[in-house]
Amino acid sequence: MRDIQRVGPYADIVVARSPADPEQTVKLGLGEACLQQNFRFGLSTAIAQYYGMVQDGMNSAVHLFQGIKRPLMYGNDKEVDKSVLVYSWRPVTDFMWAGSRFDGRVIRKVPPEGRVFVVLVMPESQPIDFPGVGKVMGSIEKWNWVKEDPFLSNAPVDWNKRYDKKLWSRNL
Repeated sequence: MRDIQRVGPYADIVVARSPADPEQTVKLGLGEACLQQNFRFGLSTAIAQYYGMVQDGMNSAVHLFQGIKRPLMYGNDKEVDKSVLVYSWRPVTDFMWAGSRFDGRVIRKVPPEGRVFVVLVMPESQPIDFPGVGKVMGSIEKWNWVKEDPFLSNAPVDWNKRYDKKLWSRNL
């Protein structure tokens, strides 16, 4: 876990596998509003999971899907559901927050059985090139555990019914 790296509207910047080629990487940002929403609603375990699994774990993604098969609006974009990216993998460790907001700590725990971790990303329509960082290609919006598909390891259950297409899978 590292300190967050604030850049422009982003509370942190992470490296993830590219939607175009899993052998390449891109930069993604965690929006300040997203981080503050987690604080405001007291989602301390989600924050611990960000630090423990999202921040330096996006390169562990085994699958990347595009488009969710349900209506979604983001800002003024009524068709953002078609562009949402969903990274999935099974981390070896889960994280939670123990204690209060001010004197608590992140603790490691065994991941839930039969679940995979997913991170939802909104691609930026106009990626911004930040000096010393590079282009930020998307915004991390949500992350959580979901049931694992019985036929495709490291993928969410019914992935072919949930998402428009699978962009790539990595063999591990």
